[in-house]
Amino acid sequence: MNFDRHIPVEWADIPELRVGPIRAKAVRVMVIRLAEYSVLAENVDGIIGLDLLSRSKKFTIDYEKRTLSFVLADEAAGDRAFSGCLVLPIVIQGLPIHLLVDTGFQGILLYKDRLRKRLPKMRTEGESAKVALGRLRATQVKLAGVQITGPAVVTTVWLMDGPDKGALPGLDGYLGPASLRAKRIEFDFDARILRWQ
Repeated sequence: MNFDRHIPVEWADIPELRVGPIRAKAVRVMVIRLAEYSVLAENVDGIIGLDLLSRSKKFTIDYEKRTLSFVLADEAAGDRAFSGCLVLPIVIQGLPIHLLVDTGFQGILLYKDRLRKRLPKMRTEGESAKVALGRLRATQVKLAGVQITGPAVVTTVWLMDGPDKGALPGLDGYLGPASLRAKRIEFDFDARILRWQ
């Protein structure tokens, strides 16, 4: 699933894959021409998902230093069970919603059809603008009453229709950690917590 549609992939089995200090054996990976599906992937050889990164106990992205650091899991713990994604609950105008955390995304993308169904009187401020996010077509709005932590604020978000009914159940969109304007973000897989400064 790529935001709003299924895309064709092939699969390959790799005997061993290393990402920094993380070593995984017998890994099944997706194979796809990334540049066909994202303008951001023109010079990218691959995407490392949380399914692999979660083999660490924690990892931190330091945006100022442009580094990733890992705290490794105890060897005795064996393979760690993780769903492969991290979902962050937030509140919009009093409505609790759930956003998939995507470190490659730069903002907040909401499925407007799902949101309007549960929040028919959703309030926006100012003008809306049609924008292109690579192949995605969305509407950029200033949304009132967005509460991630602390008081509710007005936040710029992108709205687009979600995938077909039944795809990504329980998810209302995506949150790119960069939208938090954090200097550092820590993914704590043991506690299933996202922390930022």
